[in-house]
This record gives sequence, structure tokens and C-alpha cells, in this order.
Amino acid sequence: MQDKTTIKRLFDESGIQFAVPAYQRVYSWEVDLDKKQVRQFYQDLIDQIKFTMIGADTISRKTYFLGHFLFEKDSQNPNKYWIIDGQQRLTTVVVFMSALISELNSREENGESLFDLNGKEIKLNLLRENYLVKNGLVKFESVAYDNSDFCKMIYEDNKRVMTQSASIKRVFNAYDFFSMELKNQTTENLIKMKDTLDTTVVTTFVGDDKLQATQIYAFQNDRGKDLTSLDIIKAFVMHRLCSVSKDSKMVESDIKQIETIFSDIYEISEQMSDYCDEDTVLKCHCKANIRSSGTSVERVKTWIRKIKTEGANQEIINFCNALKKSFVTMKNCIEGL
Repeated sequence: MQDKTTIKRLFDESGIQFAVPAYQRVYSWEVDLDKKQVRQFYQDLIDQIKFTMIGADTISRKTYFLGHFLFEKDSQNPNKYWIIDGQQRLTTVVVFMSALISELNSREENGESLFDLNGKEIKLNLLRENYLVKNGLVKFESVAYDNSDFCKMIYEDNKRVMTQSASIKRVFNAYDFFSMELKNQTTENLIKMKDTLDTTVVTTFVGDDKLQATQIYAFQNDRGKDLTSLDIIKAFVMHRLCSVSKDSKMVESDIKQIETIFSDIYEISEQMSDYCDEDTVLKCHCKANIRSSGTSVERVKTWIRKIKTEGANQEIINFCNALKKSFVTMKNCIEGL
């Protein structure tokens, strides 16, 4: 995998597969006007195609940059990469390409000829193989508990998936939004958007092991990025575990425990998201268990920094388990109403 590449080349490597680890937050981008991450993604593409000029022999375009991606290489499968940072953007790319391929296919079935900006025929089966499925292998997997519905919706074109998952509903909303918008575009503009996404520049970093990837993720995400309080606490906890332990095998084991705990917390949070905000549970837990002032994030950071190095790992793990218990308790209360 190249350090600097394009979206097309990122997906084009033989047998490559991207997957979201269970301890990462599920798809959270919204279509709603007050949040509008999905709308912004689409608007960025619209803005980019305005700069694409087709001349007699050349195509000039303004370079589009989609940001940095952090991956952890799977220890068993050399072609599989776990997405540590950037999964919201990469998920949206896959959802958009699924909607775009479907719309281009409809136009081709209605008799339109599809040619790229260089005048070469567009073969939709090759486009699908590049971004979605090749030789029966999907290019992108969502978190495990969402992946079956995600695959049915995005790869099998089954938009009647019945699910209670709030994240799958967001995936459906994103796909539906893209589909509606693409129907209103000219075929030339659709091809320009495909070309723009193909040539979009990204930078990547692949961690050789879980510990390295975790340290980089935690360092980046504890420094002002637009994350939820729960995300920031997870990043800080991981970073702290790495910094207080000199035994790499022990800290890797501890990190795995934290990953499992937060995987459960995120799943529980999604299940009760229609009835209770995760910040409410987090705030109540921190107020009840940490004797300090400030926001939930400030309370946790203050408490962890005061812990003595000896035994700190287990205290941090105990805190995370207690936090999970609070989420379980709230879920049980909601189900009992």
C-alpha cells in the first residue's frame, strides 16, 4: 500500500479488503441538514466537477484530497487491513460508489452509452470489481454486528433490509440520498464524479502491529479532532495504557481487553440510541464514580493522571468495565419500561 495514492488505486490492489474493527464506532454520518456530513461529501464532489474541463486532447482538474487513513494489517490475512482512522469517509465512498454504479447501470439499460472523460468505454463490471466485489470477495466490511445487513444493502442491492440498527438506518439514508441526487444529474456529470473520486488523493499509514496502530490512533484522536466524549475517552485510555507499561505483550493484551469492552459499549449505545443519548450515561457514570469537577472527559483525564504507574493498567480496565456496566444497566432499564 502506497503512502500517497488515489482512491481508485487504494481499492484496486489484488485481493485487498478493508474492515472496521468491532471496537470502532459504527457508521455515524448523517444526512440531516443540521449534521449534513453526507450532504457535504456530495457537495464537495459537485464543487470538484465544476473544475473539470474537457478539452480536445486533455483533461484538467483540480486535485481533491480526502485526508489521511490509518490501517492495521491483519496478522493472518496479508491482504486485509483494519481501518483504525478514516472509516466514516471510507464507508461513505463505498456507499456512494454503490449508488453511482446502480444509476449508471440503469442508464446503460435504457440505451445510453457510457464513456469516460478520455473517450474510453466504461465497463461497469470492472468498476464494481474495483470498488465493491471481486471474485466473490467484498472490498469493505462494516463492524461485525452490522456487516450482514450492510452487505445485503450495498452489495446485493437489497434495500428492504429489516433492522433495528441505527447505524444501518444511517447507511440506508446515505444511499437513498445519493440515489435521489444522482438521478437528477446528467450522465456527463455522473462520469465526472466517478473520475473525481477515482483520482481523489489520500495518504495512508499502515501499523505493523496492534500496539503501533493503537498508539498512533490514540495520539491523533486525543488532540482536538471532532469526536464524541466517549471516543476521546477511549483514545486517552489507550494512549495511557501504552505510556504506563514497559511490557509490550502485557499492554497488547490490555489493549485487546479495552477494544472488547468498547465494542460492547458502542453496540449497546446503538441499540438504545433512540431512547437515550450516550453522553447522558457517560455523564452520570463519571459524576457518580469520579470525585472531580468538569466535563466527563476532564474528569476521566484528571483521575487517570493521578493513578500511580504501578497497577494503573488494571485500574483503567476496571473503570472501563464499570462504564460498560452502566450502559448495560441503562439498557435494561429502557427495556423494562
